Amino acid sequence: MSDRKNHVTFAAQWLYVLQPFIEYGQSLPEETTFIHGHLFVEPARQGGALIIAANAHALLLIHDQQASCSGPLTLDVPEDAFQAATPPEPAIFWQEGERLTAEMPEWMQPGRFVAHDHGMWIEPRMRHPQWAEERQDFFPMLQMSTTVPAGYTVQGLDFEITPGIKPQWRRMLTAAFADAGDGATAPLAFDPAIVSQFDRICALTRKQSGEKGAATFHRATRNREGTPGPIIMTFEGHPHIVGTYMPQRADGYVGPSWALLHAAREGGKANG
Repeated sequence: MSDRKNHVTFAAQWLYVLQPFIEYGQSLPEETTFIHGHLFVEPARQGGALIIAANAHALLLIHDQQASCSGPLTLDVPEDAFQAATPPEPAIFWQEGERLTAEMPEWMQPGRFVAHDHGMWIEPRMRHPQWAEERQDFFPMLQMSTTVPAGYTVQGLDFEITPGIKPQWRRMLTAAFADAGDGATAPLAFDPAIVSQFDRICALTRKQSGEKGAATFHRATRNREGTPGPIIMTFEGHPHIVGTYMPQRADGYVGPSWALLHAAREGGKANG
């Protein structure tokens, strides 16, 4: 039997878009970090794998058809792996006053995230041309980490892979969809810091959708008690991605001052 019974691989770009959820979870008070800033991966019934990052206030689920994993897994990924998965900024050029951009070559772009019982690494999309004459298995990585034994890991510094997923992340998502038919009509309050966790996935879906861009939908729900429930977030043209986030508790709606809608006055006369 192989000593690498736990293994997973998926597109490294997902590490980049899921990082804000990990960091947010790690910033919460200890008593609320029941999911504790981990990544979760499990086989998808439709093929590929589900990749999930969640914390007490938000969740993002991605179905990667090209991903694979040995079973449900919990990953503790070091910070430098997230940095290595960050897409490089395009190069900027100028021509007669016009600003031009060009994508970095593929050997500078993160390709796949691979992990097993002994460690993890991030492959570039292609091998650097200067190693073209090397043997085929000579393929330097953008980042590598060996597995640290359980009980000795330092979160953010070490890599650990654990079979199984303890948090019931699916329950959070199914509960939100179950309440989606009772959409809230009253104004909702939300914390921008929570919603900003979705900035990277929003930017990625817009980029992949071309010039038209991709609309982002926020669907409010109400639970059985009639109070606001999780807000479901979906992305036009990307049915394989779904998120949820919690609304903020608020005692009452504060509307805009109607004075802001009146015509401006200058010298005692309406200016507009």
